[in-house]
Amino acid sequence: MIGASSAAEAAEMIDRFEGDIDAVLMDINLPDGWGAEVAQRLIAVRPDLALVYTTGFAEIDPIQSGGLVGAEHVIRKPFTGDQLADVLTRAIESERGQR
Repeated sequence: MIGASSAAEAAEMIDRFEGDIDAVLMDINLPDGWGAEVAQRLIAVRPDLALVYTTGFAEIDPIQSGGLVGAEHVIRKPFTGDQLADVLTRAIESERGQR
């Protein structure tokens, strides 16, 4: 598992990390940017990546969600470890089914 605490740090990791990545759990609102921007960059580099977004908001704004790559996998905070495992598993299986 690798982690980043900002959009800038995540972008840097995308460029440098050479190992396999099955899935990314990304907050929609990052301290220094919008999660969709980082997701676009991730998908450009690793098109077979499963994305899961997390948010503390009750609902995602429909206008904003149009820009979220992979917005079908969203988990709302707070969540349990079991809920996270379930959504990550579904996202990975869904991505593998598309290959």
